[in-house]
Amino acid sequence: MSKNALTVENLTKIYSNSKTKKQNKALTNLTFEVKQGEVFGLLGPNGAGKTTFLSILGGTVIKTSGQVNVWGFDLDKNPRQVRASLGIVPQEVNLEALENSPTNLFYYAKKQDLMLY
Repeated sequence: MSKNALTVENLTKIYSNSKTKKQNKALTNLTFEVKQGEVFGLLGPNGAGKTTFLSILGGTVIKTSGQVNVWGFDLDKNPRQVRASLGIVPQEVNLEALENSPTNLFYYAKKQDLMLY
């Protein structure tokens, strides 16, 4: 039986505008699993919720409802362990296009306070 690396159940994020009283559903009941050893990619058109999902995982956006577990760590109960288990490098941020990959990875690891060996 494979262990789940990532489990997402009924994840919802609603952005509310207090001035107009309008609500924008960025994610609605997103549910999926990624098993240990699987390769996972997040694809979709603009506005599909990819960035919102990654921002929730990274702890920069608070979800409206749902459950997220990374390697068995609950995002609500163990946010530091969840963040320490992730490696997210956004495509838009490239500190130095001429630098090599290990240099960029070292920067992101140091920024996240990860142990470097």
